[in-house]
Amino acid sequence: MFENLCQIISSDISHEIESYDTQKVGFDDATIINIKDYRVESPDDATYYREMVSRYFDFLGSQDAAARNIADLMINRCITTSSELAVQLGISVREIESGKKRLRRLNVIFCQRNEEVA
Repeated sequence: MFENLCQIISSDISHEIESYDTQKVGFDDATIINIKDYRVESPDDATYYREMVSRYFDFLGSQDAAARNIADLMINRCITTSSELAVQLGISVREIESGKKRLRRLNVIFCQRNEEVA
C-alpha cells in the first residue's frame, strides 16, 4: 500500500513538473535576433524580405523539416503559441517546444552564415 502511495505521489510530482515546464518555457535573450521588417518598406525592401525568407526556409528545410514547418506558421500565419502550433501541425506541445529550441539554434547559425545579426 505504501508503494502505491509513493507511485501516486511521484506521478503527481512528475505531472506538475511537466505542466510547469510547458507553461514556463525560458528563452535565452542572447539568441533573440531583431531584424528589420522589410515587408512595409519600398518594393525593393519587400523583394529583399521575400528573398531572405525564401533562403531562410530553404536553410531550415535542409536542416530540420519540423523546425521549418514551425517557422513557416510563425512567419506566414503569425501563429506563435505552442498550443496553437501543436494544433496546426498535429503534434504535441512537447514536440513543438523541442522544435522551437532547435529553431533558435538554427536561427543563430543562419544569421552567422548570412551576416544578418542585428
